Amino acid sequence: MEKYKFERFHLIFGAVFCALAVLLLYAGIANVFKWNRFKETAVPVNAQIAEIHKRVSRSGGKQRKRTYDVDVVYEYDGREYSGEVNYYIQGMDVGDILTIYVDPADPGYTMSEPWNGLVMSIIMAIVTGGVGTAFFVYELRMKKYINGLIEADKCVFAVCTREKPSGTKVNGVSYNCAEFIYTDSSDKKTYFYSYPYPPDTQPYSPGESVKVYVDIDIKPRRYYVSQGKQ
Repeated sequence: MEKYKFERFHLIFGAVFCALAVLLLYAGIANVFKWNRFKETAVPVNAQIAEIHKRVSRSGGKQRKRTYDVDVVYEYDGREYSGEVNYYIQGMDVGDILTIYVDPADPGYTMSEPWNGLVMSIIMAIVTGGVGTAFFVYELRMKKYINGLIEADKCVFAVCTREKPSGTKVNGVSYNCAEFIYTDSSDKKTYFYSYPYPPDTQPYSPGESVKVYVDIDIKPRRYYVSQGKQ
């Protein structure tokens, strides 16, 4: 009996997001350990915010993300230095006084307390990890649901109409998918699409009738196009 095959692209995306979450969390924790080692010999000094630069990244002409660079000036051992703190808090303004920590052996090297960065790393790790987990949970639920349809042989027969770009790329190669149309007794058409496949393969042929496992009246958007020819 045919079984639901996991959508590998969902699994890849899930793995990528989960790996990114682990890296973000690792970076935040590693910075805390680095800070603890640095603070053993560092000297606290008052620094004044000299400039705050706002950077906006854009995609397709739309604003996507805002980040801030906070430049500071400070004095140590009678000399003036400039540097940058590794965080920005809403409400910071030019002229505000911050506490930073200076390496006595190299006064130009400073660090700020890492707690704001750690909090941000944790938040970003939770968000990205949640996205990755959502992909896995979706696939597990789909497997249970679709396999139930397969076992009950709850399906419709749809006709392959054409091959089209799927919008998915693997190693820079654009994958295709097959389009299917199911027409019910009232001439209502429902469109289905196969999993993406490499451009040098053609698992379906135009005019071919293929089983689509679906509860067409209840959940027409949750379906599985059979991998076997009918």
